[in-house]
Amino acid sequence: MSSYHDELKALAERIGSDGCTHALEVDVVCCWEHDYAYVTGLTPRAVPVTKDEADERFRDCIQSRSSFRYFSPLSWWRWLAVKRFGKGNFPRHFIIYDTVLDEARCARVDIMRAMQARGQ
Repeated sequence: MSSYHDELKALAERIGSDGCTHALEVDVVCCWEHDYAYVTGLTPRAVPVTKDEADERFRDCIQSRSSFRYFSPLSWWRWLAVKRFGKGNFPRHFIIYDTVLDEARCARVDIMRAMQARGQ
């Protein structure tokens, strides 16, 4: 496992990710990234992400691991499921830098930036 996967696994454990809920065929790395985005509103590299972007990244991740690539039926089914039924903690309004972020999001962004600054 690469260091990115190790870091991602540690982040997923911190947020209580169960990997791929009821989706055994999907690579767990894609699920960890998606769960992390839903809880924090950030990519694992602390870049803010919307729900739609998180869902698209999830689909793209599954496709990148499939021999069918873009035509992977599993990627499209999983993407439709999370798009329709996924419930992330995404605020309705936010703008980064000279904006208004909701209080919880500000706290998550501050925590993630502090953790990255310390190399965690």
